[in-house]
Amino acid sequence: MKKFLKIAVMSTFLSLLQSVASMPTIAATLFESNLNSAQEVDPGGLTNSSATGFSSLELIEESGIFSLNYSLTVSSDLNFEPVVNGTLPSNDNDVTRLHIHNEASGFNGPIVFGIFDPNDDNDPIVTFNPDGTTTISGVWDPDEGSEPLSNFVPQLLAADPGEDVDLYWNLHTVADPAGEIRGQIVAVAAPETRVPEPSSSIGLILSISTGLLLRQRQKLTAN
Repeated sequence: MKKFLKIAVMSTFLSLLQSVASMPTIAATLFESNLNSAQEVDPGGLTNSSATGFSSLELIEESGIFSLNYSLTVSSDLNFEPVVNGTLPSNDNDVTRLHIHNEASGFNGPIVFGIFDPNDDNDPIVTFNPDGTTTISGVWDPDEGSEPLSNFVPQLLAADPGEDVDLYWNLHTVADPAGEIRGQIVAVAAPETRVPEPSSSIGLILSISTGLLLRQRQKLTAN
């Protein structure tokens, strides 16, 4: 019977170890963007707005599929409530649209992924922070946007830290319908691979295996 228990536990151990070994690795590439009025481009740009924003972005690759996580925090100068609640914007500082565009710094380009109008992200999270700022976060999934994210993945992966990519944020308001603040997306760090921690994974397996052994012994004692 003891031999049977050892075989059973060893079989479970090997099965769990194989599961950990087959876990897909995740590669993450980091980007950021500082938004301000100085980056707006004519025609329609060049505002004098004091509003600012900061965005962190993470290009995630898992099993050959890419997605782009984003988080954008905008200063208290701008009001997101109408666009979030679906009410009619009326004040100059009311946000009307928010997008990622495709073009190099100093030039205007087309919308490739809309957060608001168009709403390409199915479920963005909007947080009204206690300090008056607003944070919008979500994911550019492969099947979202007027252009697929895959069109830009080669450039994003090839960008060196500190290098601009041909994507930029543009935030539109009642006062500045062509764009009040804009920010070019810049590479921060090259891809890093995330894998399960071997020590914690093996520890988990040993813990589970030991638990199974004790449970089996308890059943035998009870019988």
